[in-house]
Amino acid sequence: MPDDVMTKRRWKLIDIDNLTRPRYFVFTSMLVLLGVAAVTSDPGWREISAVVVVAIAYHIFAYIQNDVLDLPIDRTQPLRANDPLVSGLIAPGAAMAIALMQIPIALIATWWIGGGVWAYIVLGIGFVFMTIYNLYGKRCPVPMVTDAAQGIGWGSLAIYASLVSIGHVNALSFVAANFGFAFLFLINGVHGGLRDLGNDLALGCSTTAIYFGAYVDDEGRVVSTGALRAFAFFALAVYFAPGSIALLNGNFDYQGFDFVAVAVAWFLILVFAIWVLYILTQPIIENRNLIIRYHGTPLLLSAIILFLPRMFPVLIITMLLCHLVPRFIFSDPTRPTSRWFLSRNT
Repeated sequence: MPDDVMTKRRWKLIDIDNLTRPRYFVFTSMLVLLGVAAVTSDPGWREISAVVVVAIAYHIFAYIQNDVLDLPIDRTQPLRANDPLVSGLIAPGAAMAIALMQIPIALIATWWIGGGVWAYIVLGIGFVFMTIYNLYGKRCPVPMVTDAAQGIGWGSLAIYASLVSIGHVNALSFVAANFGFAFLFLINGVHGGLRDLGNDLALGCSTTAIYFGAYVDDEGRVVSTGALRAFAFFALAVYFAPGSIALLNGNFDYQGFDFVAVAVAWFLILVFAIWVLYILTQPIIENRNLIIRYHGTPLLLSAIILFLPRMFPVLIITMLLCHLVPRFIFSDPTRPTSRWFLSRNT
C-alpha cells in the first residue's frame, strides 16, 4: 500500500499492541530493574519511576523505528498484514515522529532523577546502537555485527539504570547488561532468523540464520544447519557464562539457602535451555515456531532468579506490574476472553 494511502477504520487496542509491542515490555523493564538491583538493595520510588519511564520510551522508540525502517520487508510478510504501518492505519512519517519523541522523554526523565554525565552518555549509546541495528539489520553482510549492535543497545539499559540509581556501576551491572546483549544476540540471530527465513530469503536479506546456511527445502520446510546450531550454543554460552561466574565468584554475596536455591534453579534452567535449543536447531522439526515462541520465557526467568534475593519488595512489585499490566490490557488475542477486549475501539 502506498505511504500516502490511509485506511478509514478506527484505531483499536490490538493496533496499539502491534505498533508498540507492550507484550514484550517484560524484557525491557527487566533490564532496568536488574540494573537497579545490581547496585542497591533499597531503591526509592523516584529512582524506580525514572528508570521505568526511560524503559517505556526506549521500548517504544526501538520497535516503532524498526517497523518504519523495515516497512518494505514487513509488507511482504503475511504475519504483519494487520500491523498499523503495513495496513496504512498510520503513515510512516507520523510513526517515526512518535519514535523520535521518546528521546527527549528519556532525557527529561534522566534530568528529573539527577542523572550524571555518564548516564546521558550510556543512554545515548543505547539509542545510537539501536538505530544502527534498525538501519542495517538484515542488510549487513556480516549480520552478527548488527545483532550485536542491537544487543548493546538493549544491554545499555541495565548500565544506565545502575548509573542513575547510585552514580556508578559494578560487576553485577555488567551481568545484568549481558542478559540484554546475549538474549537479543541469540533470539534475533537464531530464533527470529529461522522463523522469518522463507520471507528473508525471498527478499535477499542478510540474517544470521542465512549466513550460517539455513535454507528452505523443496517442500517448503525450514532447514537448520550444524553451523547455525554451533552459533546458537555459542550465543547461549554468552548468555549464561557471566552470571555463572559471578555467582560462583561470590559477587552476589549469597549465603546459605539463598545461594543453594539460586544455584539449583539457575542450573536447572540452564539444562532445560540447552535441551530446548538442541531440539529447536534440529535440521527439520514440525513445531519449530511454537518452540521459538516460548523458549525466551525460561531464559528471562533465569535472569530474574539470579537477582531475586537482591530485589526488595519495591523492585519485585514493579517487575510484576510491568509484566502483568501490559499482559492484562494487551492480552493474547487468540484467547476467547481477550478477543472482545482487544477488538474494542479506543
